[in-house]
Amino acid sequence: MTILKIVRNLNSGSKAETGRLILMRKNKTIILLFAVVVLAIATLFITCNRAESQQPNDETQPVVTTEAAINYNAAPVQAVSFTEVVEVTEPEFTYSERIPLSCSLQEVMQQACKDYGVPYALALAVAECESCFDLEADSGICWGVMQINPCNYPRLRELGIEPTEYEGNIVAGVFMLSELLNKYGDTSKALMAYNCGETGARRLWDQGYETSAYSRKVMTQSDYWQQIIQN
Repeated sequence: MTILKIVRNLNSGSKAETGRLILMRKNKTIILLFAVVVLAIATLFITCNRAESQQPNDETQPVVTTEAAINYNAAPVQAVSFTEVVEVTEPEFTYSERIPLSCSLQEVMQQACKDYGVPYALALAVAECESCFDLEADSGICWGVMQINPCNYPRLRELGIEPTEYEGNIVAGVFMLSELLNKYGDTSKALMAYNCGETGARRLWDQGYETSAYSRKVMTQSDYWQQIIQN
C-alpha cells in the first residue's frame, strides 16, 4: 500500500509540474505577443511623427541651401554715388571804377545790354565816342550820354523809355543799337547807321564805304573796354 501511494504521489506531482510548465509557456507566449504588439504600435507612432515633421510648413519660406537654387546670373548690385550739383552763376552786375559812370548807371547799362542782346563793351564804346560819358552832352540836336535824336523820342516813349532821363537815355541807346544790329547783321554797318542815321549810312554804302572813322573808333574802344571788363 505504501508503494502504491508513493507511485500515485509521484504521478500526481508529475502532472502538477507538467501543468505548471504548460502554464508558464502560455504566459511567456502571451507576454511575447504583447511585447510584439507594443513594439509595433511604438514603431508606427514614431513613423507617423517623422512623416508629419517632414511635411513643409506653408507659413514659412523655404530656405535655399543648394547651389542650384542660387541665381549666379543675376545682375551685380552696383554702388550708387551721389554727387552734389552746385549751380555756378555769374554775378549779375559788375562794377568798375575805371568806367566813368556811377555804379547805378553801370548797372542800368549792363541790364539793358542783357535785355536787348548788345555787348556791354560795345555800348560803353558808343557812350565814349558819342559824348565821352557826359550825361548832359548836347550837340544842339541830340542829347545825353548816348546822343539820342529827338525824332526817336515818341516811339521810345511808347515803349516806356524816357530818353531825356539819364537812365532812360542809356536804355534808349542800347535799344536802338540792338535794332540796328538785328536789322543789318553787321556791327560796322549798325554803328554807321547809329551815327549818321540810316539814310546817311546808305549814302556811304552806295559810295562803297563799308566802314567809317566813327565805326572803326567804336570797334577799337570796344576791344579796350572788353579788357577792362574782364580784368
